Amino acid sequence: MLKEYKSLWERSNPADAKFLLDFKRMHEKLERMVVREREIYEEPIYFTPNSMQRKAMETLERLRSLGESKTLVVAATGAGKTFMSAFDVLRFKPKKLLFIVHREEILQRAKDTFESLLENFSVTCGFLTGNKKEFGADYLFASIQTLAKHYHKFQPKEFDYIIYDEAHHSAAASYGNVLDYFTPQFTLGMTATPERGDGVSIFEIFEHNVALEVGLHDALADDIIVPFHYFGITDVDGIDLSDVAPEDIDEITFRLNVKERVDLIHEKMLFYGHDVPVRKGLGFCASREHAEFKANEFNRLGIESDYLTSHTHTKIRQKRIKDLESDHHPLQFLFTVDIFNEGIDIPSVNLVLMLRPTNSPIIFIQQLGRGLRKHRNKQFLTVLDFIGNYAKSFLIAIALNGQRYYDKETLKVAVATGFAHVPGATHIQMDQIAQDQILAQLEQERFTSMKYLKEEYEEFKRVRSGRVPYFLMDYHKYDGAPDPVGFCEKKLDLRFVCWESGER
Repeated sequence: MLKEYKSLWERSNPADAKFLLDFKRMHEKLERMVVREREIYEEPIYFTPNSMQRKAMETLERLRSLGESKTLVVAATGAGKTFMSAFDVLRFKPKKLLFIVHREEILQRAKDTFESLLENFSVTCGFLTGNKKEFGADYLFASIQTLAKHYHKFQPKEFDYIIYDEAHHSAAASYGNVLDYFTPQFTLGMTATPERGDGVSIFEIFEHNVALEVGLHDALADDIIVPFHYFGITDVDGIDLSDVAPEDIDEITFRLNVKERVDLIHEKMLFYGHDVPVRKGLGFCASREHAEFKANEFNRLGIESDYLTSHTHTKIRQKRIKDLESDHHPLQFLFTVDIFNEGIDIPSVNLVLMLRPTNSPIIFIQQLGRGLRKHRNKQFLTVLDFIGNYAKSFLIAIALNGQRYYDKETLKVAVATGFAHVPGATHIQMDQIAQDQILAQLEQERFTSMKYLKEEYEEFKRVRSGRVPYFLMDYHKYDGAPDPVGFCEKKLDLRFVCWESGER
Protein backbone atom coordinates (compact mmCIF):
# COMPACT_ATOMS: atom_id res chain seq x y z
CA MET A 1 0.00 0.00 0.00
CA LEU A 2 2.83 2.36 0.85
CA LYS A 3 4.39 1.68 -2.53
CA GLU A 4 1.10 2.51 -4.31
CA TYR A 5 0.76 5.71 -2.24
CA LYS A 6 4.27 6.86 -3.22
CA SER A 7 3.51 6.12 -6.87
CA LEU A 8 0.35 8.25 -6.75
CA TRP A 9 2.19 11.04 -4.92
CA GLU A 10 4.89 11.17 -7.60
CA ARG A 11 2.27 11.38 -10.38
CA SER A 12 0.34 14.28 -8.75
CA ASN A 13 0.36 17.78 -10.27
CA PRO A 14 1.50 20.85 -8.34
CA ALA A 15 -1.41 23.10 -7.36
CA ASP A 16 0.09 26.16 -9.03
CA ALA A 17 -1.75 29.03 -10.76
CA LYS A 18 -1.87 27.22 -14.13
CA PHE A 19 -3.32 24.04 -12.57
CA LEU A 20 -6.00 26.01 -10.70
CA LEU A 21 -6.96 27.96 -13.85
CA ASP A 22 -7.23 24.74 -15.90
CA PHE A 23 -9.36 23.15 -13.17
CA LYS A 24 -11.65 26.20 -13.07
CA ARG A 25 -12.16 26.07 -16.86
CA MET A 26 -12.91 22.32 -16.73
CA HIS A 27 -15.43 22.87 -13.90
CA GLU A 28 -17.20 25.66 -15.82
CA LYS A 29 -17.36 23.44 -18.92
CA LEU A 30 -18.92 20.60 -16.90
CA GLU A 31 -21.48 23.00 -15.42
CA ARG A 32 -22.47 24.16 -18.91
CA MET A 33 -22.79 20.52 -20.00
CA VAL A 34 -25.16 19.81 -17.09
CA VAL A 35 -27.30 22.82 -17.96
CA ARG A 36 -27.35 21.79 -21.62
CA GLU A 37 -28.35 18.21 -20.73
CA ARG A 38 -31.23 19.55 -18.62
CA GLU A 39 -32.38 21.62 -21.60
CA ILE A 40 -32.23 18.71 -24.04
CA TYR A 41 -34.23 16.31 -21.87
CA GLU A 42 -36.66 18.90 -20.51
CA GLU A 43 -40.28 17.75 -20.49
CA PRO A 44 -42.74 19.32 -22.95
CA ILE A 45 -44.12 22.69 -21.86
CA TYR A 46 -47.83 22.95 -21.14
CA PHE A 47 -49.20 26.44 -20.67
CA THR A 48 -51.55 26.94 -17.75
CA PRO A 49 -52.59 30.29 -16.24
CA ASN A 50 -50.96 31.32 -12.96
CA SER A 51 -52.96 32.79 -10.06
CA MET A 52 -52.76 36.37 -11.36
CA GLN A 53 -53.81 35.34 -14.86
CA ARG A 54 -56.78 33.33 -13.56
CA LYS A 55 -58.01 36.21 -11.39
CA ALA A 56 -57.63 38.67 -14.27
CA MET A 57 -59.47 36.44 -16.73
CA GLU A 58 -62.36 35.90 -14.32
CA THR A 59 -62.69 39.65 -13.74
CA LEU A 60 -62.46 40.45 -17.45
CA GLU A 61 -65.24 37.96 -18.18
CA ARG A 62 -67.39 39.45 -15.40
CA LEU A 63 -66.82 43.02 -16.63
CA ARG A 64 -67.82 42.04 -20.16
CA SER A 65 -70.97 40.37 -18.84
CA LEU A 66 -71.83 43.72 -17.20
CA GLY A 67 -71.44 45.53 -20.51
CA GLU A 68 -68.02 47.08 -19.89
CA SER A 69 -65.87 47.50 -22.99
CA LYS A 70 -62.62 48.95 -21.57
CA THR A 71 -60.46 47.89 -18.66
CA LEU A 72 -56.95 48.03 -17.28
CA VAL A 73 -54.85 45.29 -15.68
CA VAL A 74 -52.04 46.45 -13.41
CA ALA A 75 -49.53 43.73 -12.57
CA ALA A 76 -45.87 43.61 -11.58
CA THR A 77 -43.23 43.03 -14.22
CA GLY A 78 -42.72 39.30 -14.72
CA ALA A 79 -46.22 38.37 -13.52
CA GLY A 80 -47.24 37.27 -17.03
CA LYS A 81 -49.45 40.02 -18.43
CA THR A 82 -48.82 39.09 -22.07
CA PHE A 83 -49.73 35.45 -21.46
CA MET A 84 -52.79 36.62 -19.54
CA SER A 85 -53.97 38.67 -22.52
CA ALA A 86 -53.37 35.70 -24.83
CA PHE A 87 -55.39 33.43 -22.53
CA ASP A 88 -58.23 35.97 -22.56
CA VAL A 89 -58.09 36.23 -26.35
CA LEU A 90 -58.29 32.43 -26.44
CA ARG A 91 -61.53 32.74 -24.47
CA PHE A 92 -62.92 35.77 -26.34
CA LYS A 93 -62.05 34.39 -29.82
CA PRO A 94 -61.97 37.70 -31.74
CA LYS A 95 -61.85 37.48 -35.52
CA LYS A 96 -59.49 40.45 -35.66
CA LEU A 97 -57.04 41.54 -32.97
CA LEU A 98 -54.76 44.57 -32.66
CA PHE A 99 -51.85 44.47 -30.17
CA ILE A 100 -50.17 47.87 -29.73
CA VAL A 101 -46.84 48.69 -28.09
CA HIS A 102 -44.50 51.69 -28.13
CA ARG A 103 -41.29 49.76 -28.90
CA GLU A 104 -40.72 47.23 -31.67
CA GLU A 105 -38.57 44.85 -29.60
CA ILE A 106 -41.62 43.92 -27.53
CA LEU A 107 -43.64 42.87 -30.57
CA GLN A 108 -41.71 39.71 -31.48
CA ARG A 109 -42.06 38.32 -27.97
CA ALA A 110 -45.75 39.17 -27.87
CA LYS A 111 -46.39 37.53 -31.25
CA ASP A 112 -44.46 34.41 -30.18
CA THR A 113 -46.52 34.20 -26.98
CA PHE A 114 -49.82 34.41 -28.85
CA GLU A 115 -48.74 31.92 -31.51
CA SER A 116 -47.66 29.41 -28.83
CA LEU A 117 -51.12 29.50 -27.26
CA LEU A 118 -53.18 29.89 -30.41
CA GLU A 119 -51.43 27.30 -32.57
CA ASN A 120 -54.72 25.45 -33.15
CA PHE A 121 -56.52 28.64 -34.18
CA SER A 122 -56.94 29.24 -37.89
CA VAL A 123 -55.70 32.85 -37.68
CA THR A 124 -52.74 34.60 -39.23
CA CYS A 125 -50.39 36.80 -37.20
CA GLY A 126 -48.44 39.68 -38.66
CA PHE A 127 -46.51 42.88 -37.91
CA LEU A 128 -47.17 46.54 -38.56
CA THR A 129 -43.80 48.20 -38.02
CA GLY A 130 -41.34 50.34 -39.88
CA ASN A 131 -39.95 47.27 -41.66
CA LYS A 132 -43.04 45.06 -42.00
CA LYS A 133 -46.57 46.06 -42.94
CA GLU A 134 -48.74 42.95 -43.02
CA PHE A 135 -52.09 44.71 -43.17
CA GLY A 136 -54.02 41.55 -44.03
CA ALA A 137 -53.13 39.60 -40.88
CA ASP A 138 -55.99 38.56 -38.59
CA TYR A 139 -53.97 39.33 -35.48
CA LEU A 140 -51.82 42.40 -36.03
CA PHE A 141 -48.92 43.36 -33.73
CA ALA A 142 -48.20 47.05 -34.27
CA SER A 143 -45.82 49.71 -33.04
CA ILE A 144 -47.69 52.90 -32.18
CA GLN A 145 -45.28 54.95 -34.29
CA THR A 146 -46.21 53.06 -37.47
CA LEU A 147 -49.88 52.62 -36.57
CA ALA A 148 -50.27 56.37 -36.02
CA LYS A 149 -49.34 56.87 -39.69
CA HIS A 150 -51.59 54.13 -41.11
CA TYR A 151 -54.59 53.72 -38.77
CA HIS A 152 -56.90 55.39 -41.31
CA LYS A 153 -56.39 52.38 -43.64
CA PHE A 154 -58.59 50.36 -41.29
CA GLN A 155 -62.28 50.71 -40.50
CA PRO A 156 -63.07 52.06 -36.99
CA LYS A 157 -64.66 48.69 -36.11
CA GLU A 158 -62.04 46.63 -37.95
CA PHE A 159 -60.75 45.00 -34.77
CA ASP A 160 -62.89 43.14 -32.24
CA TYR A 161 -60.26 43.26 -29.51
CA ILE A 162 -57.47 45.82 -28.98
CA ILE A 163 -54.65 45.46 -26.44
CA TYR A 164 -52.47 48.37 -25.31
CA ASP A 165 -49.31 46.94 -23.78
CA GLU A 166 -47.30 49.22 -21.45
CA ALA A 167 -50.54 51.20 -21.26
CA HIS A 168 -49.07 54.02 -19.18
CA HIS A 169 -47.84 55.34 -22.54
CA SER A 170 -51.41 55.61 -23.80
CA ALA A 171 -51.70 59.12 -22.35
CA ALA A 172 -48.97 60.30 -24.75
CA ALA A 173 -49.95 62.45 -27.72
CA SER A 174 -48.95 59.72 -30.23
CA TYR A 175 -51.80 57.51 -28.98
CA GLY A 176 -54.55 60.15 -29.15
CA ASN A 177 -55.80 59.65 -32.71
CA VAL A 178 -55.62 55.86 -32.46
CA LEU A 179 -57.62 55.78 -29.23
CA ASP A 180 -60.27 58.09 -30.67
CA TYR A 181 -60.51 56.32 -34.03
CA PHE A 182 -61.02 52.65 -33.18
CA THR A 183 -64.21 51.31 -31.57
CA PRO A 184 -63.57 47.63 -30.80
CA GLN A 185 -65.87 45.34 -28.85
CA PHE A 186 -63.28 45.21 -26.07
CA THR A 187 -60.16 47.19 -25.13
CA LEU A 188 -57.56 45.94 -22.65
CA GLY A 189 -54.73 48.00 -21.22
CA MET A 190 -51.79 46.38 -19.40
CA THR A 191 -49.07 47.99 -17.31
CA ALA A 192 -46.85 47.41 -14.30
CA THR A 193 -46.60 51.12 -13.52
CA PRO A 194 -49.84 53.06 -14.07
CA GLU A 195 -48.32 56.18 -12.54
CA ARG A 196 -46.69 58.57 -14.99
CA GLY A 197 -43.85 60.92 -14.16
CA ASP A 198 -45.80 63.87 -15.59
CA GLY A 199 -48.77 63.19 -13.30
CA VAL A 200 -51.19 62.54 -16.19
CA SER A 201 -53.76 59.86 -15.30
CA ILE A 202 -54.32 56.92 -17.65
CA PHE A 203 -57.32 55.62 -15.70
CA GLU A 204 -59.79 57.91 -17.44
CA ILE A 205 -58.75 56.37 -20.78
CA PHE A 206 -59.91 52.99 -19.47
CA GLU A 207 -63.01 54.48 -17.80
CA HIS A 208 -61.58 53.80 -14.33
CA ASN A 209 -62.17 50.05 -14.75
CA VAL A 210 -59.23 48.29 -13.11
CA ALA A 211 -59.82 44.57 -13.56
CA LEU A 212 -56.91 43.58 -11.35
CA GLU A 213 -54.02 45.17 -9.51
CA VAL A 214 -51.09 42.98 -8.50
CA GLY A 215 -48.16 44.91 -7.08
CA LEU A 216 -44.60 43.74 -6.49
CA HIS A 217 -45.38 42.46 -2.99
CA ASP A 218 -48.51 40.65 -4.19
CA ALA A 219 -46.56 38.94 -6.97
CA LEU A 220 -43.86 37.84 -4.50
CA ALA A 221 -46.47 36.51 -2.06
CA ASP A 222 -48.21 34.55 -4.84
CA ASP A 223 -44.87 33.15 -6.06
CA ILE A 224 -45.42 34.28 -9.63
CA ILE A 225 -42.04 36.05 -9.81
CA VAL A 226 -38.68 35.07 -8.34
CA PRO A 227 -37.57 36.54 -4.99
CA PHE A 228 -34.70 38.99 -5.07
CA HIS A 229 -31.67 39.58 -2.88
CA TYR A 230 -31.11 43.33 -2.77
CA PHE A 231 -27.90 44.88 -1.42
CA GLY A 232 -27.68 48.63 -0.99
CA ILE A 233 -23.98 49.48 -1.13
CA THR A 234 -22.36 52.79 -0.25
CA ASP A 235 -20.68 54.19 -3.33
CA VAL A 236 -17.01 55.09 -3.67
CA ASP A 237 -15.67 57.83 -1.41
CA GLY A 238 -15.52 61.12 -3.23
CA ILE A 239 -18.53 60.56 -5.50
CA ASP A 240 -20.90 63.31 -4.41
CA LEU A 241 -23.95 64.11 -6.55
CA SER A 242 -25.83 66.08 -3.89
CA ASP A 243 -25.16 69.36 -5.71
CA VAL A 244 -25.95 68.04 -9.22
CA ALA A 245 -29.39 68.47 -10.79
CA PRO A 246 -30.95 65.16 -11.99
CA GLU A 247 -31.18 66.54 -15.54
CA ASP A 248 -27.44 67.40 -15.68
CA ILE A 249 -26.53 64.04 -17.21
CA ASP A 250 -23.12 65.16 -18.47
CA GLU A 251 -21.94 66.10 -14.98
CA ILE A 252 -23.42 62.94 -13.45
CA THR A 253 -21.60 60.85 -16.07
CA PHE A 254 -18.33 62.70 -15.46
CA ARG A 255 -18.47 61.99 -11.73
CA LEU A 256 -19.50 58.35 -12.10
CA ASN A 257 -16.95 57.37 -14.74
CA VAL A 258 -14.05 56.63 -12.41
CA LYS A 259 -11.97 53.46 -12.29
CA GLU A 260 -12.25 53.19 -8.50
CA ARG A 261 -16.01 52.71 -8.88
CA VAL A 262 -15.53 49.92 -11.43
CA ASP A 263 -13.18 48.16 -8.99
CA LEU A 264 -15.76 48.47 -6.19
CA ILE A 265 -18.53 47.09 -8.42
CA HIS A 266 -16.35 44.16 -9.48
CA GLU A 267 -15.37 43.45 -5.86
CA LYS A 268 -19.00 43.43 -4.69
CA MET A 269 -20.10 41.27 -7.64
CA LEU A 270 -17.57 38.63 -6.62
CA PHE A 271 -18.51 38.93 -2.94
CA TYR A 272 -22.31 38.68 -3.30
CA GLY A 273 -22.28 36.33 -6.29
CA HIS A 274 -25.33 35.35 -8.34
CA ASP A 275 -27.65 32.40 -8.82
CA VAL A 276 -26.36 29.52 -11.05
CA PRO A 277 -22.81 29.40 -12.45
CA VAL A 278 -23.46 31.37 -15.65
CA ARG A 279 -23.73 35.12 -15.02
CA LYS A 280 -26.47 36.98 -16.92
CA GLY A 281 -26.32 40.63 -15.98
CA LEU A 282 -27.94 43.97 -16.76
CA GLY A 283 -26.44 47.29 -15.71
CA PHE A 284 -28.58 50.45 -15.71
CA CYS A 285 -26.57 53.56 -16.49
CA ALA A 286 -27.04 57.33 -16.57
CA SER A 287 -25.99 58.00 -20.18
CA ARG A 288 -24.56 56.47 -23.35
CA GLU A 289 -21.05 57.50 -22.30
CA HIS A 290 -21.58 55.95 -18.88
CA ALA A 291 -22.79 52.64 -20.39
CA GLU A 292 -19.91 52.57 -22.88
CA PHE A 293 -17.38 53.23 -20.12
CA LYS A 294 -18.77 50.42 -17.98
CA ALA A 295 -18.80 47.93 -20.86
CA ASN A 296 -15.20 48.77 -21.79
CA GLU A 297 -14.02 48.47 -18.18
CA PHE A 298 -15.77 45.13 -17.69
CA ASN A 299 -14.21 43.82 -20.89
CA ARG A 300 -10.84 44.92 -19.50
CA LEU A 301 -11.56 42.78 -16.44
CA GLY A 302 -12.28 39.77 -18.64
CA ILE A 303 -16.10 39.97 -18.29
CA GLU A 304 -17.49 40.03 -21.82
CA SER A 305 -19.88 42.97 -22.02
CA ASP A 306 -21.61 45.34 -24.41
CA TYR A 307 -23.74 48.46 -24.18
CA LEU A 308 -27.04 49.30 -25.87
CA THR A 309 -28.88 52.60 -26.20
CA SER A 310 -31.87 53.95 -28.10
CA HIS A 311 -29.45 54.76 -30.94
CA THR A 312 -28.38 51.12 -31.33
CA HIS A 313 -30.04 49.53 -34.36
CA THR A 314 -33.00 47.31 -33.49
CA LYS A 315 -31.45 44.22 -35.12
CA ILE A 316 -28.24 44.66 -33.12
CA ARG A 317 -30.21 45.07 -29.89
CA GLN A 318 -32.20 41.92 -30.61
CA LYS A 319 -29.04 39.94 -31.42
CA ARG A 320 -27.28 41.02 -28.24
CA ILE A 321 -30.32 40.11 -26.15
CA LYS A 322 -30.26 36.63 -27.70
CA ASP A 323 -26.52 36.41 -27.04
CA LEU A 324 -27.09 37.20 -23.37
CA GLU A 325 -29.89 34.62 -23.15
CA SER A 326 -27.74 31.89 -24.72
CA ASP A 327 -25.93 29.51 -22.36
CA HIS A 328 -23.25 29.04 -24.99
CA HIS A 329 -22.38 32.64 -25.82
CA PRO A 330 -19.65 34.29 -23.71
CA LEU A 331 -21.59 37.56 -23.29
CA GLN A 332 -22.22 38.15 -19.57
CA PHE A 333 -23.37 41.75 -19.31
CA LEU A 334 -25.40 44.37 -21.14
CA PHE A 335 -25.22 47.98 -19.97
CA THR A 336 -28.17 50.09 -21.03
CA VAL A 337 -29.71 53.54 -20.86
CA ASP A 338 -33.51 53.63 -20.43
CA ILE A 339 -34.37 51.16 -23.22
CA PHE A 340 -34.59 48.17 -20.83
CA ASN A 341 -36.70 49.97 -18.22
CA GLU A 342 -39.82 48.22 -19.52
CA GLY A 343 -41.14 45.72 -21.99
CA ILE A 344 -37.92 43.80 -22.69
CA ASP A 345 -38.09 40.16 -21.66
CA ILE A 346 -34.83 38.41 -20.67
CA PRO A 347 -35.94 35.74 -18.16
CA SER A 348 -32.45 34.34 -17.60
CA VAL A 349 -31.10 37.58 -16.07
CA ASN A 350 -29.84 36.75 -12.58
CA LEU A 351 -27.87 39.90 -11.69
CA VAL A 352 -28.94 43.55 -11.91
CA LEU A 353 -26.61 46.49 -11.23
CA MET A 354 -28.19 49.84 -10.33
CA LEU A 355 -25.46 52.25 -11.41
CA ARG A 356 -27.35 55.55 -11.72
CA PRO A 357 -29.00 57.79 -9.14
CA THR A 358 -32.60 56.84 -8.37
CA ASN A 359 -34.81 59.83 -9.13
CA SER A 360 -38.07 57.95 -9.54
CA PRO A 361 -39.50 54.96 -7.62
CA ILE A 362 -41.38 54.06 -10.82
CA ILE A 363 -38.17 53.66 -12.85
CA PHE A 364 -36.51 51.82 -9.95
CA ILE A 365 -39.30 49.20 -9.92
CA GLN A 366 -39.20 48.93 -13.73
CA GLN A 367 -35.47 48.22 -13.66
CA LEU A 368 -35.77 45.78 -10.77
CA GLY A 369 -38.53 44.01 -12.68
CA ARG A 370 -36.25 43.18 -15.60
CA GLY A 371 -34.81 40.30 -13.60
CA LEU A 372 -37.87 39.02 -11.74
CA ARG A 373 -39.34 36.77 -14.41
CA LYS A 374 -39.11 33.07 -13.60
CA HIS A 375 -36.60 30.91 -15.45
CA ARG A 376 -35.73 27.23 -15.23
CA ASN A 377 -32.13 27.96 -14.19
CA LYS A 378 -32.86 30.74 -11.68
CA GLN A 379 -33.97 30.58 -8.06
CA PHE A 380 -33.53 34.27 -7.21
CA LEU A 381 -32.30 37.58 -8.59
CA THR A 382 -29.31 39.43 -7.13
CA VAL A 383 -29.55 43.23 -7.14
CA LEU A 384 -26.57 45.44 -6.32
CA ASP A 385 -27.52 49.09 -5.87
CA PHE A 386 -24.62 51.52 -5.51
CA ILE A 387 -26.04 54.34 -3.41
CA GLY A 388 -24.09 57.56 -3.73
CA ASN A 389 -24.54 60.85 -1.95
CA TYR A 390 -27.40 62.33 -3.95
CA ALA A 391 -30.49 64.28 -2.99
CA LYS A 392 -33.21 61.66 -3.54
CA SER A 393 -31.79 58.31 -2.43
CA PHE A 394 -34.79 58.03 -0.06
CA LEU A 395 -36.90 57.19 -3.15
CA ILE A 396 -35.35 53.72 -3.00
CA ALA A 397 -37.17 53.18 0.29
CA ILE A 398 -40.49 54.33 -1.21
CA ALA A 399 -40.03 51.92 -4.14
CA LEU A 400 -39.15 48.90 -1.99
CA ASN A 401 -41.78 49.59 0.67
CA GLY A 402 -44.62 48.93 -1.77
CA GLN A 403 -47.25 51.00 0.02
CA ARG A 404 -49.78 53.24 -1.74
CA TYR A 405 -49.40 56.18 0.61
CA TYR A 406 -46.46 58.01 2.14
CA ASP A 407 -45.97 57.69 5.88
CA LYS A 408 -42.65 58.85 7.25
CA GLU A 409 -42.60 56.64 10.34
CA THR A 410 -43.62 53.52 8.41
CA LEU A 411 -40.85 54.13 5.88
CA LYS A 412 -38.25 54.66 8.60
CA VAL A 413 -39.23 51.42 10.33
CA ALA A 414 -39.08 49.55 7.01
CA VAL A 415 -35.55 50.82 6.29
CA ALA A 416 -34.31 50.13 9.82
CA THR A 417 -35.69 46.55 9.81
CA GLY A 418 -34.48 45.63 6.32
CA PHE A 419 -38.02 45.73 4.87
CA ALA A 420 -38.95 42.65 6.88
CA HIS A 421 -42.57 42.94 5.72
CA VAL A 422 -41.68 42.09 2.10
CA PRO A 423 -43.13 38.58 1.52
CA GLY A 424 -41.43 35.41 0.39
CA ALA A 425 -37.72 34.63 0.30
CA THR A 426 -36.72 38.16 -0.69
CA HIS A 427 -33.81 39.62 1.27
CA ILE A 428 -33.11 43.37 1.47
CA GLN A 429 -29.94 44.62 3.10
CA MET A 430 -28.31 48.04 3.15
CA ASP A 431 -24.90 48.77 4.60
CA GLN A 432 -24.91 51.13 7.55
CA ILE A 433 -23.76 54.27 5.73
CA ALA A 434 -26.37 53.90 2.97
CA GLN A 435 -29.09 53.13 5.52
CA ASP A 436 -28.19 56.14 7.68
CA GLN A 437 -28.21 58.41 4.62
CA ILE A 438 -31.69 57.27 3.57
CA LEU A 439 -33.04 57.55 7.11
CA ALA A 440 -31.67 61.09 7.40
CA GLN A 441 -33.31 62.08 4.11
CA LEU A 442 -36.63 60.55 5.18
CA GLU A 443 -36.47 62.54 8.40
CA GLN A 444 -36.01 65.78 6.47
CA GLU A 445 -38.57 65.07 3.73
CA ARG A 446 -41.90 66.87 4.09
CA PHE A 447 -44.56 64.33 3.20
CA THR A 448 -47.26 66.88 4.00
CA SER A 449 -46.20 69.10 1.11
CA MET A 450 -48.71 69.77 -1.68
CA LYS A 451 -46.77 67.44 -4.02
CA TYR A 452 -47.33 64.39 -1.81
CA LEU A 453 -50.88 65.36 -0.81
CA LYS A 454 -51.84 65.56 -4.50
CA GLU A 455 -50.25 62.17 -5.20
CA GLU A 456 -52.07 60.58 -2.26
CA TYR A 457 -55.35 62.17 -3.31
CA GLU A 458 -55.00 60.89 -6.91
CA GLU A 459 -54.08 57.41 -5.70
CA PHE A 460 -57.03 57.30 -3.30
CA LYS A 461 -59.40 58.50 -6.02
CA ARG A 462 -58.10 55.73 -8.27
CA VAL A 463 -58.77 53.09 -5.60
CA ARG A 464 -62.34 54.39 -5.53
CA SER A 465 -62.68 53.81 -9.31
CA GLY A 466 -62.37 57.52 -10.09
CA ARG A 467 -65.00 58.72 -7.63
CA VAL A 468 -64.02 61.96 -5.89
CA PRO A 469 -63.67 61.44 -2.09
CA TYR A 470 -65.61 64.52 -0.96
CA PHE A 471 -66.68 63.38 2.51
CA LEU A 472 -64.81 62.50 5.69
CA MET A 473 -66.52 59.09 5.76
CA ASP A 474 -64.91 58.32 2.40
CA TYR A 475 -61.56 58.31 4.21
CA HIS A 476 -62.86 56.48 7.26
CA LYS A 477 -64.22 53.51 5.26
CA TYR A 478 -60.95 52.50 3.57
CA ASP A 479 -58.00 50.86 5.31
CA GLY A 480 -54.80 52.68 4.36
CA ALA A 481 -56.62 55.80 3.14
CA PRO A 482 -54.65 59.07 3.34
CA ASP A 483 -54.99 60.82 6.66
CA PRO A 484 -57.28 63.89 6.40
CA VAL A 485 -55.32 65.35 9.33
CA GLY A 486 -52.49 65.90 6.88
CA PHE A 487 -54.61 68.44 5.04
CA CYS A 488 -55.51 70.13 8.31
CA GLU A 489 -51.89 70.32 9.43
CA LYS A 490 -51.07 71.92 6.12
CA LYS A 491 -54.01 74.28 6.71
CA LEU A 492 -55.42 73.22 3.37
CA ASP A 493 -59.01 72.91 2.38
CA LEU A 494 -59.54 69.54 0.66
CA ARG A 495 -61.40 71.46 -2.03
CA PHE A 496 -58.14 73.20 -2.89
CA VAL A 497 -56.41 69.83 -3.41
CA CYS A 498 -59.31 68.78 -5.65
CA TRP A 499 -58.90 72.01 -7.59
CA GLU A 500 -55.15 71.48 -7.94
CA SER A 501 -55.84 67.97 -9.23
CA GLY A 502 -58.20 69.25 -11.91
CA GLU A 503 -61.46 68.53 -10.06
CA ARG A 504 -64.21 71.18 -9.92
